[in-house]
Order: sequence, then C-alpha cells, then structure tokens
Amino acid sequence: MFTTKEIPMKRIITVIISILIIQVASAQIRSVGILAGGGGTLVDVEKVLEPYELSEWDTWSMVFKAFAEYSLGENSAIGLELGSNRLYYWEYKAPGYSYYNWRTEWTKNAVLYYITSIGEKLYIQSGIGVHVFNDGTVAGLMAGFGTLFPAGEKFTIPLFLRVEPVFGSGTPVAVNIGTGLKINLKKKE
Repeated sequence: MFTTKEIPMKRIITVIISILIIQVASAQIRSVGILAGGGGTLVDVEKVLEPYELSEWDTWSMVFKAFAEYSLGENSAIGLELGSNRLYYWEYKAPGYSYYNWRTEWTKNAVLYYITSIGEKLYIQSGIGVHVFNDGTVAGLMAGFGTLFPAGEKFTIPLFLRVEPVFGSGTPVAVNIGTGLKINLKKKE
C-alpha cells in the first residue's frame, strides 16, 4: 500500500492537467479515419542513385494513412495524419558482384494540415510534415482537394487528389488519387 506522500505532487498535477487537456480536445475532434491511394512519383530515380546503373525502377506511389481532425469552426479544421508513403522502387547490380540489390523507398510520415469546405461536399487542404527515410528525416508539403460521399449518418467516403513533395534526394513529388473512410464524431455546427 502506498500513501499520497509517495506520489510527488508535481506528478498528480501533471496527470490532472493532461486529463483536462484531453477532455477539452476530444470535445472538438470532429472526425477520424483512414486513407489509401496510389499514383505516381515525379522523380529522376537515376539522378537520386547516381553512382549506380539501374537495371529496373518504377515510380508508382502509394499512401496509407490514419487521421484526426480538430474543428476550428463550421467549415474548417486542422488535422493530423500519420502513415506511410511508397515513393519508388529501384534495382541495380551490386558493384563487383553478380547479384542485384533492390529497395522500395518508403517513408513514414506525419502531416499537420488545414482543411476547409467549399460548399456541401468539396474540400481543399494543405499542410506541412516530416518524412522519415531509412537514412534520415526530411520536410515535406501536402496539398489536395476532394469530395465527400455520405455513407450513413456518421460515415463519409472521401475521394481525393493530392500532391506531396518530399524534400529528400531528388525531391520526389507524389501525385495520388485515393479514398478512405471518415467517421464523423461531431455534427457540423
């Protein structure tokens, strides 16, 4: 058994303040969801991997993300996305060997964005984020637009087109279309 003397007052205050912040924030979270999409990445893979002669490469891109949006008013919100981006694939002959090396370039990323509605079903969004590669972390941007299709009282299905420049080697720019599922936690004001 422990007494309150064993728990520092600073820790108790920190826990209480954290609970209050979470309660206030959760009252304003208007939606959560998942997104998936694909498209192409604008990048010169041979330039990115200069020292090697590539035998094969492709620039198909994919995105898989989860998000939450915090209401700023009737038609706008800030959101946070967490997920992965596949930017490109490359294969090259290992120098001095008879075998080939390959890698699919994925990033794990977090994007803080602003989203605003245009009319009933259209929206635009833009944001900044970070992308974590195998060998480092770089900044990135995101801009897109889309539409929402109602799928019941609490659900909508987004359909989007997005551009995501990543400021790594060769500055790959992923252009993706996609969809997902958005759970509306709060009715529009």
